[in-house]
Amino acid sequence: MLKKIFQIIFNSIVLFSVVSFFSVLFALISRNGSDNPSINIGFPLKYYEQFWLKNNNLHWGWSGKNFIIDYSISIIIILLIFIVKNKNNSIKRS
Repeated sequence: MLKKIFQIIFNSIVLFSVVSFFSVLFALISRNGSDNPSINIGFPLKYYEQFWLKNNNLHWGWSGKNFIIDYSISIIIILLIFIVKNKNNSIKRS
């Protein structure tokens, strides 16, 4: 049981990290050589934002609430995958 909990936690961290990494890549690709690039991290909710204003002033901020919601979504997705996987294994054994 403890092993499954660690697997769920580890897999949800990996899923969350991969989704965040791809959101950064998408932000970098979609800026199209803009003079004032901005980076938004997080999917489906943006939890980190970085942008430039005039005179080279870098502004940034993050939302802890959106971070927790995004991570909770990744936990739910991994839990659903484990539930479906376990149901399929129990059906095959019967």
